[in-house]
Amino acid sequence: AMAEQAYAIQWFEQDKRDFGHLPYFEEAARLSEHALPEERQAWKFQCGLAVYRLYLQLLQAKAQPQDVFDKCCKALTYFNDAIQVYEEHRPDNSRDAALCWVFIGSMILDTKESKRHDLLNRCHVTETTPKECFDTALGLSWTPYVLRMVGEQLGRPELKEYEKALEALDEALQEDPKHCGWFCHDRKGVIYFNMFKNNTSLQGQSPDSLLKESLENFKKAVELKGTHTDFAYIGQIHMELGDYPSAIAAFRQAVNHGIDDRCDPSLTHRLWGTCLEQLDEFEGAEEQHFTAKVVEQTL
Repeated sequence: AMAEQAYAIQWFEQDKRDFGHLPYFEEAARLSEHALPEERQAWKFQCGLAVYRLYLQLLQAKAQPQDVFDKCCKALTYFNDAIQVYEEHRPDNSRDAALCWVFIGSMILDTKESKRHDLLNRCHVTETTPKECFDTALGLSWTPYVLRMVGEQLGRPELKEYEKALEALDEALQEDPKHCGWFCHDRKGVIYFNMFKNNTSLQGQSPDSLLKESLENFKKAVELKGTHTDFAYIGQIHMELGDYPSAIAAFRQAVNHGIDDRCDPSLTHRLWGTCLEQLDEFEGAEEQHFTAKVVEQTL
């Protein structure tokens, strides 16, 4: 009953910064000793996923390092518990176990190398590396949903496995365009934009071609699901191209779409203000910079 309430609340909190469903999943997991293994695994996974999303928000907001570390440990512990249930009972849900490994690898990658041993030791996880985690995930479940998540991680600037990342995202997109379309186009847009920012290219691509690829993917993403994050990226691309009116239009759309759990709305307002400064609209720019400070404090 607790789990069903959690799923119901979760449905209305998709892409939002709310975690009203988490206490219900945590209570379901606490009471799950005599539940079916697949239920125990699912509830512990959902607890880990909610805490992981909260951890990402704290990380993005540059919260107190100890608070970030504590949330990281809590999420990792839930994921590890879900993996233990899978390994002991082998319920028919290898996908969730695989995703647990993806998220564990992501959190290890986020953690400074000097603190990784402490993180894994505190959570009773065997020493491993992000790449080993992703390989384990694909070994458990080579499915579009897992492929796209691994592709996202491989495309991070810390790993720079851009070619493999794009291949994984393209494979997931080809196999399941209905459920993976928005995610894959969104992440491909991010990867091409990061390649541009880091002066990295594949097969001699020019900086302009990287921006073009990024813009095309974000445009496809917003056709499928408009989010603050994607419109904000579109605005940044137009800024890089020197098209400030188009950038402002994209930032306005981002703000009109509210906030999702990946965006940085304060950065959107700051960049909006910068565009206005380039157009000599200083009063509007000052207003946007002030709004950025207010939003940042609110978050």
